[in-house]
Amino acid sequence: MIVNNVIGLAKTAKVFNVPTILSTVIEERGGYIIKGLQDVFPDQQPINRTFINAWEDPNVTDIVKKSGRKQLVLAGLYIEICLAMPAIQALAEGYDVFIVTDASGGVSVEAHDMAVRRMVQAGGSRQIVVSPPDFASGELRFPYAEAL
Repeated sequence: MIVNNVIGLAKTAKVFNVPTILSTVIEERGGYIIKGLQDVFPDQQPINRTFINAWEDPNVTDIVKKSGRKQLVLAGLYIEICLAMPAIQALAEGYDVFIVTDASGGVSVEAHDMAVRRMVQAGGSRQIVVSPPDFASGELRFPYAEAL
């Protein structure tokens, strides 16, 4: 289910031309990106991070800052570390952070829940995959549905 949601979120971002950053941690040690996700953005090389916290990696934050956007939609594997840490730091720097909970995984249900609670307590907004296209379009006939 999570993999399908990740791919659905990626397709939604692509349809709405939302700048998207793909990253992985130490790819050469098995931190590969999900194939279906890479298939949505075949020309994008994921950033191979050595930092667990993506917000500490200038290869990630420089792209975000150059975009000029202040709203971030985030999802990630190991929500309690790889998503919570950058989300909380971005919130502290004044970004609006939307956490896509059903496109993010954790080591357990409790770890997932606690991470979401931490991010919401820090000011993040909890979302599910279907929410971003609903808010973006305001249209119930979903004219973009074939692309998703």
